[in-house]
Amino acid sequence: MDVGKTGVDGAVAKNPFKQRSRVRTTGHQAKLANTYRLRPVRRFVPHLIHKKGEELMGSFGDMTYKPEACGEVAIEIADRMVAFIKAQAFDRYRCVVEVTVMEKQGQAVKMASRALWDSEKDTSLTLKYENKHLLAVGVVFALYLD
Repeated sequence: MDVGKTGVDGAVAKNPFKQRSRVRTTGHQAKLANTYRLRPVRRFVPHLIHKKGEELMGSFGDMTYKPEACGEVAIEIADRMVAFIKAQAFDRYRCVVEVTVMEKQGQAVKMASRALWDSEKDTSLTLKYENKHLLAVGVVFALYLD
């Protein structure tokens, strides 16, 4: 009696090594290996984004400062900016867009930001819009992911 192929009751045991993998039977694709590429194929180009950003910041027009209305416009500008940047298909970049709106009352404004930065691959872009009633500042951070 061959113990490896039949059990005590005579049934044939299944070989676990000959079963099909779940990846093949369910139709899912296998996960690909890392490329270990350290440079982007298509770099982030700030001057292309700057033109569209200035156009989008012009959406404030001659608006007076009302927190709710200005907040909605700022969110719309940020969403449209992110969509435009994604459409450009910069390789392996993640973008953060922040739009800040404040009432203009003759005060001075200083803004600063801090981040862990790779000066060769990461970049930022600052946009400004100003009218009689408000000041809007948009910042785009483009961060390269290895």
